[in-house]
Amino acid sequence: MKKQDFVRAIKTYTGDSSVYDTIEELNNPIGNPPPLKSIELSNWYKGLAQSDKENVAKAMTEAVNTALFGVLCVLDNVRIIDDYSPEERGKFELFYKTRQDKTIRINNPGDDDELHNIFNAL
Repeated sequence: MKKQDFVRAIKTYTGDSSVYDTIEELNNPIGNPPPLKSIELSNWYKGLAQSDKENVAKAMTEAVNTALFGVLCVLDNVRIIDDYSPEERGKFELFYKTRQDKTIRINNPGDDDELHNIFNAL
């Protein structure tokens, strides 16, 4: 798996699907019975004009993309998430292991094609 494939898969299978699944839940709350908060959000959403529903989807997409970008920054070791001093701070290393037991490094801090930059280019 190439890092571009990893980033594209993360965007598609976590980001895009989160927005899609959330909109589906707003249209048809799941559960037997659905949680009250799901029913309340669904009633609110269904009462919106179509243009407002489209804006909700755009806002959700922006929020999801911002979160994914932040996670990729953490994996690229350009966003710090611990309180250690620079001398004690660790780093994230992300590997993909193939079925043939080949190990591929996905994140290489300092590369021109860091994960968060690839994400921004999608």
